[in-house]
Amino acid sequence: ALREFVAKGYLVLKPEGLSDAFHEGVAAEADKYGTRGTNPGNNILPAMPRLQRVYDARNVRHLLSMILGEGYAMHSHRHLHFAARDSDQVWHKDSSWGTRTSRHHRPRWAMALYYPRRVTLSMGPTFVMPFSQYTTIDTASAEYGEDRLGFNNTKEDGFRYYTSPVQARRSLADDVRTELPDFAAAAGGVPLIVPAGSVVVMHYDLLHRGSRAHQTAPSRPMLKFQFVRNREPERRERPDDTDDSWDEFVKIGAPAALRPAWEDAWRFLRGSDVATPRHDAKPHGAVVHDALATLGAPRAGEAARVGA
Repeated sequence: ALREFVAKGYLVLKPEGLSDAFHEGVAAEADKYGTRGTNPGNNILPAMPRLQRVYDARNVRHLLSMILGEGYAMHSHRHLHFAARDSDQVWHKDSSWGTRTSRHHRPRWAMALYYPRRVTLSMGPTFVMPFSQYTTIDTASAEYGEDRLGFNNTKEDGFRYYTSPVQARRSLADDVRTELPDFAAAAGGVPLIVPAGSVVVMHYDLLHRGSRAHQTAPSRPMLKFQFVRNREPERRERPDDTDDSWDEFVKIGAPAALRPAWEDAWRFLRGSDVATPRHDAKPHGAVVHDALATLGAPRAGEAARVGA
């Protein structure tokens, strides 16, 4: 499971020990906030203290500790989200609460998205772009903190497509093909169509977007919580990696150029030496130049090789 997270950038699990009635109760309580328009924002946990049981579930804590280490912390930023019914979000990586900051290839932050209600395509599921957490998007000149695809395109607020659903999907796919050509074959992304009570643990920098819900569909509440690493990994005894250990992900469409990034993150989690050996004689400056001259997956791979 951990290797899949390192490569794909997300995992889906069902918290242990919680009944269907528990999840139905959370969804009903969340709906009340949506109906009243009184979203408590960062205070969602004090407002709905039963949510702590989701993130205290044994298998959820185990997965988070594998990704972020023992002693990880729940961040104070958490939020209740509903799918919009008039627009689609653009592909983006979340900001640091509105500001721009450095991003970490190695697992230091994670999100856990909790869906108390079963999610169908008509309900406006979250879409994710598998393997995209290591890519770099050149939006440093933008005034906002998110990394967004298609940020030069004309949108009413710069973050959503308000055109027809068909046109929005076409534009969103074009954004991927234009700016991340390594992901062109899967430009539509993957909708998180999940059973009631599912938790999706994802790398903080995974590209994702909200999609619009059908006007007559049930509401789709989602609770987004964030978690942060507090200590460096300790050395773990794991089977030695082999050259073909990541081939399964390349075979299902992952850009092969990401292999150095996967290997670097994997060694980090093992507490091993993290430097990736290079097998060429280029001067360091030339290697950095090559990394900056590439985009998307190639740049991520070169950055991991250089040790950036």
